[in-house]
Amino acid sequence: RTGAKRLVYVVPDVAAIGGQGLLGLALPPGYPRVPYVYAYATRSVSGRVENQVLRIRVARGRGIAMRVLFRARTDVTFHAGGPLVYGPDGALYLALGDAGVPAKAQDRHDPHGKIVRLRPGRMPGAFASGIRNSFGLAFDPWSGRLWGTDNGPECNDELNRYDRGANYGWGAAATCVSPPAAPANTDQGGPGPRHPLAWDAAPVA
Repeated sequence: RTGAKRLVYVVPDVAAIGGQGLLGLALPPGYPRVPYVYAYATRSVSGRVENQVLRIRVARGRGIAMRVLFRARTDVTFHAGGPLVYGPDGALYLALGDAGVPAKAQDRHDPHGKIVRLRPGRMPGAFASGIRNSFGLAFDPWSGRLWGTDNGPECNDELNRYDRGANYGWGAAATCVSPPAAPANTDQGGPGPRHPLAWDAAPVA
C-alpha cells in the first residue's frame, strides 16, 4: 500500500536457465486477510526439474511456509509459459507452455500446452488446450472472460479469448509455410481448432 518494496519470501531451488525461473505471481482477493501468495516457478528438486505452482503462507508480511499445489516435470529450458492469475470463480489459472513438444498441446493426458485450472480441494484440470507458449493472461473485469496471448514460432503471435473446453489448435502439424493461410497454419492441431481474434502473421526479424 505504501509503494515500498519488501522481501516477503525467497522461493528455494529455482532453476533459471533460458525460459525458466520465477515466472508468475498471484494474490487472492482479500489479501492480506487471506494470507497467501501464489507463485509459479521452475524448480530443481532432487535432481529433477519441475514447473510448480506454490502456495506461500504469509504472516506479518513474511512468508513462513510453502506448499506445492501443482507440478509438471520438464526436460527443457524453454516454453514454460508463465502467467498465473486468479479467476472470478476463485480458481487459479496457469498458462503452461508446450515444453518444446507441440504434440503435448493436444495430448489430453499431458498438462503442457494447456490453460490449467486449479480449484481448492480438487485435482488440477485443463481449462483450454492447444497453447504454444503464453506470456500474458488476464480476466476482463466486466465480462469475466479469460483473454491471453500465445507466442507463435516465427509467425502468428496470437490474442485469444479462452473458453472452457476449447482447443486453440497448436500441435504437431503447425507450420509457418502457407498454404494454409495464417493463422490456420499454426492452428491445425486436434478437433475443431479455434483461431485467434487477432494475430500478427509477420515473421520475427
